[in-house]
Amino acid sequence: MRNRTVVAPSPQALSAQSALMPPATIGPPEPGPWGVVKGIAAIITPLTLITALMYYFGLIHAYWFFLGFGVDYTVFELSPEDYILRSADGLMFPFCLAALAVLGLTWLFQLLMPRVSADVIRRSLRVVVLVFSVLGAALVVLAGVAFLRPRLFVDYPSTGGLALVFGVLMLTGAIAAMRRSSDGTTRARRKPSASWRVAEWTAVIMLVSVGLFWAVGDWSARVGEQRADDVAAALPGWPAAVLYSERPLDLDIAGVTETSCSSDGRLSAYRYDGLVLITQEGGQLLLLPRSWTQDVGTAVVLSKTESLRLEFSAFAPRVPETC
Repeated sequence: MRNRTVVAPSPQALSAQSALMPPATIGPPEPGPWGVVKGIAAIITPLTLITALMYYFGLIHAYWFFLGFGVDYTVFELSPEDYILRSADGLMFPFCLAALAVLGLTWLFQLLMPRVSADVIRRSLRVVVLVFSVLGAALVVLAGVAFLRPRLFVDYPSTGGLALVFGVLMLTGAIAAMRRSSDGTTRARRKPSASWRVAEWTAVIMLVSVGLFWAVGDWSARVGEQRADDVAAALPGWPAAVLYSERPLDLDIAGVTETSCSSDGRLSAYRYDGLVLITQEGGQLLLLPRSWTQDVGTAVVLSKTESLRLEFSAFAPRVPETC
């Protein structure tokens, strides 16, 4: 076996090698938005937060859907699973729109940034600061007006929430551009401490989250209203529901006829024609007369029991004189 002699490097070699190596980072990295998000995720489980949000959006959807028929949604005693399933109707479009926006911005950034020189970026920072500051402040003010006077934006859902989101993001971008432009000119500028940076990003994330929560909630309410309008418009072609009851229901409603019938000595039965079944939720039946309109009409809510029986037909059957 050969003996190997280990030769220590000379001081000149060590100094040359250290000059080629990048300087080591001293201290913890400057806190950013992702660090704050990770800290929040360590306290609140993401799955729990998502489930709670879906429950809330589904509740808003159900509230406005049943209100379109003049019925309080609490009558149906919906379960948490019912609310979560309903939330998908109101969340699908906002989620797809947000994903497409992020994807488009990512592609645009990858396409333009390699073609833009550092000098152009440096010169455009002042313009970015001015434009983002003015637009961001205007959008935040608009969000405040929408919060204090929501009736002004009834025909424009999600305006207040989106104004808050984009306003805060623009102001944050303006501050970031201002800091970057001053880094090269003001050497003695004191950078904010880590605690201030954490507080800043926490406030930004909270405001953006509130804005998104607000916008999606408004959108879910509008979707619930729209679904009720769709049902009202489709009533003439809705499958007919013939309701049988062992006891008279006293449905004195225009467009609904009651026929008393008896069969083979059994308890008297009553047949009701002119109804359509809208939904069955929480053991309750929501029925509407086929002639129902949002201006004039009465909704019927019945508990599903053994004394009730429903028969369905794809067309409006002829009302018989006897059962």
